[in-house]
Amino acid sequence: MSTSGMVNPKLWSISSNFSLVTALAHLEKYKHFIKWKPNASILEIGFANGFNSSRSLVPMLPHDYKEFIATDISQDMLEDARESCVIPRSSIMQMDVTENIPNEFRERFDHIFSFFTLHRVKNPRKAFENVHKMLKPNGMMFLSFFERSPVDDIFVRLAEHPKWCKYKQDNMVSTYFHSESPRDEYIRDLEAASFKNYLFNVETESYSYSSEKEFDDSLIAVNGILPHVEDKDYNEYIQDYLDEKYRSQVFRMTNKNGTTNVSFSSNLFVVIASKS
Repeated sequence: MSTSGMVNPKLWSISSNFSLVTALAHLEKYKHFIKWKPNASILEIGFANGFNSSRSLVPMLPHDYKEFIATDISQDMLEDARESCVIPRSSIMQMDVTENIPNEFRERFDHIFSFFTLHRVKNPRKAFENVHKMLKPNGMMFLSFFERSPVDDIFVRLAEHPKWCKYKQDNMVSTYFHSESPRDEYIRDLEAASFKNYLFNVETESYSYSSEKEFDDSLIAVNGILPHVEDKDYNEYIQDYLDEKYRSQVFRMTNKNGTTNVSFSSNLFVVIASKS
């Protein structure tokens, strides 16, 4: 994934309930499309610290799988995963799915999964091409990712901020945020990568945060710009970043009995494809 990964593993773990709930829902709804191969080799792209997958994907793995390889671009996330995740027959490694893949990964995997990652990949066509190369013949991939991330408009505005534009806020914006049809863009990328047999569905998901603090924590946890912000700017940047939520066109904020409630709805893509 050629962009900054999530950088606060502990905060991510306590504020990523939406990701977990949604991954569980998508796996349950589409599980009949997952035809597990015997002695399967399985890869996940965008594993982060494993909080999501260890509670959603891993419990549904077949008992006879051969290996589970978890990858992410963020070394911080993977270090936390090594400390907190115990998955049988697994290994954890850093990988950018848009770069050259290891030779030993070519046609190695029966199943490739990814959740909440592809919308942040700046070269999705290359990512699809690499997934195609890593799959065995008749192997399948299962992806779930945002059409547009709920925080896109926040980073678009910060990219135009006279003080914060220097931190390349555009790197956090979904690849096809400005496109009239992200779906059509991704389908073109998918087909250009030689995927012919695929399902491409749109799922609208809604979520209400338990508190404004949970919401703020989730905003901080997903901000890959933070490691690049200078110490002298850090506190001011965080405050301006969190204040942008009040201008968001996505998040709905209501106040009841002195308590602020935050909710949102967003479209996600579920893509299931096989390598012919």
